[in-house]
Amino acid sequence: MASYFLVPVGKFETQEVTYKQGEKEKKKTVVKADSFQYEVDESGNVVRKPAKLWGTEDTGGYGMLNYVFEGLVTGDKWGSAVGIVAFILVIGGVFGIILRTGAVDSGIMSMIKVTKGKEFLIIPVLFVLFSLGGAVFGMGEETIPFAMIVVPLVIALGYDAVVGVLITYVASQIDLQLLG
Repeated sequence: MASYFLVPVGKFETQEVTYKQGEKEKKKTVVKADSFQYEVDESGNVVRKPAKLWGTEDTGGYGMLNYVFEGLVTGDKWGSAVGIVAFILVIGGVFGIILRTGAVDSGIMSMIKVTKGKEFLIIPVLFVLFSLGGAVFGMGEETIPFAMIVVPLVIALGYDAVVGVLITYVASQIDLQLLG
C-alpha cells in the first residue's frame, strides 16, 4: 500500500514563454518554478489516492509508465528518440554477435598486417570516413556501436581507447564547412 504514495498527487502551474530560434520567434509552455501544489480535499487535507501506473482512458491516458513511452515518441519523425534507441539496440546486438565469432579480431589483425609500416594512415582515414558520415548522413549517436570495432583496433595499434571514441563520435560531429 505504501507504494501508492510514492508520487504525491498535485500539479504545477505552467506559463507560455516566447523565445527566438534563429530568425523565428517561437512559443513554448513551461513549468513555473516552485509552483507545485498538493491536491487537497474540501477540509484542507492532502489527498492520498493511488498514483496510476499505466494510463488508461479514465485517467486521461497518462500514468507513470506512459511517460517513458511519451518521451521516446514525442515529436515529429526527426525529433523522436525511439528510432535512434532501437537502432543502437539492434546494431549493438549485431556487433555483439559478430564480436563473439572472432571475425572482428581477425579482421583487425589482417588490417594491421596489410598496412605494416603505414598504420598511422588508419586513424586519419577512419576519421575522414566518420566525418563524411556525420556530414552527409547526419550520423551522430548512430556511431556509438561502431566504437565496439574501432576501440579494439586502436588498442591493437598501441593507442588509448579514448582515441577510438574520438574517431567514431567526435569525427561525426565535424561539419564539412570547417574543412573548406
